Amino acid sequence: MEYANEGDLKKYLSKNFKNLDWNRKYRLALDITNGLHYLHKENILHRDLVSNLLKKLISLILLL
Repeated sequence: MEYANEGDLKKYLSKNFKNLDWNRKYRLALDITNGLHYLHKENILHRDLVSNLLKKLISLILLL
């Protein structure tokens, strides 16, 4: 598992979202999507990651 210097994604987005350009927001969403694709491909269980993490990211992006 990769270490996240800024803590969890929710905390990072709450603190930095307004300062992120659209390229960085897109990259975050793409990285999360690629990670989930890998987990599904390898049949790795991830519990409620999608409902909590992606819904928060999408809702924050749509608020702009």
